[in-house]
Amino acid sequence: MLNSRVFHGTLLRYPQPILRCSLKKYPPIFFLHGLLGNRKNNKTASKRLAQLLNTTIITPDLRNHGDSAHESPLDYKSMTEDIHNLYYELCQLDIIKKESTTNKHATAIIMGHSMGGKVALLSSLRYPNIFKGTISIDNIPYASPEESYKEFEKFHIYIKNLKKITSDTSITTMDQVDEKLSLVESDPLKM
Repeated sequence: MLNSRVFHGTLLRYPQPILRCSLKKYPPIFFLHGLLGNRKNNKTASKRLAQLLNTTIITPDLRNHGDSAHESPLDYKSMTEDIHNLYYELCQLDIIKKESTTNKHATAIIMGHSMGGKVALLSSLRYPNIFKGTISIDNIPYASPEESYKEFEKFHIYIKNLKKITSDTSITTMDQVDEKLSLVESDPLKM
């Protein structure tokens, strides 16, 4: 299960159901972090959104990130199922309430940055009865999974080179860092 925090004016450590969300103008918002992040990355923005919109912001640590369990598989389908399960658990705890008695499901908005954006998009496609709005931030759409995997492999090589640079004591300037990273990415705007 995901470890999460729910924001609505005050901080709530999930799963303690201290907070009761009364929906006003906006439904609750799931705010998902990116690949190298965790729920803490969205803390400041979540608090501000909760205040501005008078709604609940749920910021989970996705699978294998932050304080959440490290388990297999690590793929978008599994992360989407985790969000789906968290949604229903929060409904059971009455942290997310149904908008009306005629609606079988409560609804939410889901937003995510980078990897979280992909999880948000897939969640909306798989569970359209739950997520009535989707916001994908800084997410690059790929035409095919193969294209995505190639780009991910480049990212992996980039990280490996960053590790080498940080352990190389002879590198002392940003120009030297740029020179080393240009072996991976020649366009300085993409670095």
